Amino acid sequence: MHKTTSLKLDSKGRIIIPKDIRDSLGLTEDSTLMLSADFEKGIMELYAFPENARIERFSLKLSDVKGSLARVASEFSKQGIDLLKTESRFVLRENLAEWDVVADTSKCRRKAAGVLEELKKQGLLFSWETV
Repeated sequence: MHKTTSLKLDSKGRIIIPKDIRDSLGLTEDSTLMLSADFEKGIMELYAFPENARIERFSLKLSDVKGSLARVASEFSKQGIDLLKTESRFVLRENLAEWDVVADTSKCRRKAAGVLEELKKQGLLFSWETV
């Protein structure tokens, strides 16, 4: 089901998410939400995450060749890293790409930094950083 509604900001910049939407998404007082804003397009998106989610953001640099992003995504899946939102772009065509990742690492078998370092050692990543 999909719903669109208009909201107003109060004097402190807060919004109220309607009760029917909160109930449908299982949102409670301590729910974790992520706001993503595209300033150029004037668009905001609000994402709800599972109650026990451990949200981490990474910026990855990898080879811009066919299949490289898929190989990293596959390894994330094998390690229990759940991709929630990603954005990729080439920096130098057929040479260097960047991939911004928002992930739930709560089911990861080890620390996400260890997974990323292993991918770097395997040559699948040039570099990475937590953002």
